[in-house]
Amino acid sequence: MKNLLSLLSAFALVFTSCAQQGQEIVEEPITLNSFLKDHKTLSHKVDSVMKTLDQKAMVAQLIMPAAGRLGQSEERINYLVENGFVGGIILLNGTKDQFTTWVKEYEGINKSKGNLPFLY
Repeated sequence: MKNLLSLLSAFALVFTSCAQQGQEIVEEPITLNSFLKDHKTLSHKVDSVMKTLDQKAMVAQLIMPAAGRLGQSEERINYLVENGFVGGIILLNGTKDQFTTWVKEYEGINKSKGNLPFLY
């Protein structure tokens, strides 16, 4: 009985310490501009990278096709990478060795064409 009372007391303490004091929390939505306003160094880095990209490269950063057994064919992924149409690749249902080989190959192509590194 003493253990049950101790457990209930601990639960009540934790529950009440986490409770709000009836104050409504109003947060401004976080936008890219509001985030970068507080992070000047990052803002300058983003600007310097974006200035190096043409419109095709900017759009490509938004595209990430899937590769592997459940994704696009290897030929299709190679075509997209060779032509700079993607900003990353989602690796689905393959082997570690296969994915390691692809990452090295695709990053080599990207580097040789002066593109940004992929997001995987």
